[in-house]
Amino acid sequence: MARHSDDTEAELQSAAKDMPSKEEGAMELSPAAARLIDQVGHGELAEQYVRLAADFDNYRRRTLHELDERRRSGIEHAIMALLPVLDNLRRAVDHAAEDDSTPAAFLEGLRMVMKGFEDGLNELGIEAIATEGEPFDPTLHEAILSEESKEVDREMGVGELQRGYRYQDHVLRPALVRVAYPALAASPASGTKTTAAPDSSDDAS
Repeated sequence: MARHSDDTEAELQSAAKDMPSKEEGAMELSPAAARLIDQVGHGELAEQYVRLAADFDNYRRRTLHELDERRRSGIEHAIMALLPVLDNLRRAVDHAAEDDSTPAAFLEGLRMVMKGFEDGLNELGIEAIATEGEPFDPTLHEAILSEESKEVDREMGVGELQRGYRYQDHVLRPALVRVAYPALAASPASGTKTTAAPDSSDDAS
């Protein structure tokens, strides 16, 4: 009898997973639930039990999804508050590297602190957005400056003005970049198209 009870409970749980809840507008039992009720009886109590199991399974899935969203939102909020600190630290490292009077030990210490900060972001799943040498992507990059170049055949990032980051394929903030665009193409910043100067020899009469 115990074995029969365990088998019935397993079938009830299986049927519940296949059956939508009343909240989702379901008015009919799933095939699995219908077969189960044929076994345990057609009474109202059996149907209510299966529906209750289905509602609980839907509630469990919604709860897990909400918890995951809250966790991600909390991480994103915390990282956005810390990114300006990392920006200033990176500027301090760059400025110290350009100053010949900066002690080497001090500069190395700043670099170690910055690397530790960045390693911590990586452990949380925060990734820096690649910029220099990468095709310009408006979903990842924001063009602040642009320049014409004969060395590119498409809009390319050639300088990073502020690093961008993303978390689980969600862009926390886009990278601010300088973009090079090919000759005779529209500038991403101005949206204007450059044209070649006319050949003066064509005007000679």
